[in-house]
Amino acid sequence: SGYSRDSGISMTHEDGEAFVRALADAASRAGSSGRDLAARLGVHTVSVSSSSTVSGSVVAVRLFPLPEDDLGFDTLGLLDAQIADLSAIVANRQGLCLVAGPSGSGHARMLQVLVAEAAGLIGKRGVAMTVEESVQHKIPNAVQKRVVAGKQGSGHGVSDRDFADAIGEAMRVEPAIIMVSEVKGASSAAQCMDAAQSGRMVYAYVNATGALEAVDRFASDAFGVARDTVCDSRVIKALIGVRRVKRLCSDCSRPLSDALGRVDDELRHRLAYDLQRGALGKARVRGNAADCPTCKGSGVAGVQILAEVVRLDSALREILCKQGGSAAREHWMKHSSGISMQAHARALVAQGEIDPRDAEDAVGLMYE
Repeated sequence: SGYSRDSGISMTHEDGEAFVRALADAASRAGSSGRDLAARLGVHTVSVSSSSTVSGSVVAVRLFPLPEDDLGFDTLGLLDAQIADLSAIVANRQGLCLVAGPSGSGHARMLQVLVAEAAGLIGKRGVAMTVEESVQHKIPNAVQKRVVAGKQGSGHGVSDRDFADAIGEAMRVEPAIIMVSEVKGASSAAQCMDAAQSGRMVYAYVNATGALEAVDRFASDAFGVARDTVCDSRVIKALIGVRRVKRLCSDCSRPLSDALGRVDDELRHRLAYDLQRGALGKARVRGNAADCPTCKGSGVAGVQILAEVVRLDSALREILCKQGGSAAREHWMKHSSGISMQAHARALVAQGEIDPRDAEDAVGLMYE
């Protein structure tokens, strides 16, 4: 899922079967080396997951692209204000920045760019180190460590304890920056807190619905971190929420005004105010040109991130600590001009970058 080069190809059932057969064939010819298989496919990493069902097995295959030369914030499709906030975040030299979202939300890409930018700032004055279940993206100027499943993770993947042990091992080399690809539970959460409180800058992913809800998740029974500890100004520095959304093919997309009949009544009603005031004059929807040379009829030119970037001030921190994520979100939106993922989606719809239907698939209702 490359954020600037993804083809966005959709497959028929027959094409999907052919792809899986070709993948299996490539794997057999590449032997047991996943690195050889990735090289044959022209990607950096191949991730294959499967689950047994009553009718057979479901297989998910993810292809992670080769490293890009440019890993700047401007490659993410963010708004100028969001880029400015991210630039301020990576200037921190100690503390904790949590990246939140569901699985497959684009958090790995966000972490990759954050660490690349932060490592570039410290240069040779310090080491940036990652702790990852699988190295999905190559990060320049960073030492990347893969977590190995121990006894607790045997047969069930990498465990919380495995992550905690790997973070502890990484801390022994005294890195200035640590990136943790997932905080899985209480043990890895405690190690992240320890690293942040001992003078390191920690970037970590937590499975949560949004940026401000990440602290609620960290302070839950599953993670066991005291809320006042995680909200301490010397610890938590920033919160980032992410989702992935399809980016429109610029060659075959159609003006929204010409395709309103393809939009369901409820969404059209939600868009009505912006349509009436002319704010959606540039808005577009997916085309269906089967002969489009750019997208091959998918209507999609790639994927990009929708984000919300929260830098914590004292007032927001106090509300987050005492009242929780929902109250903090309301304050952030009303009094800090916060740009939520929904607001980011609305801006990209207005610019004609994404289809409003895809936007709501990614972030839910854009207008509430």
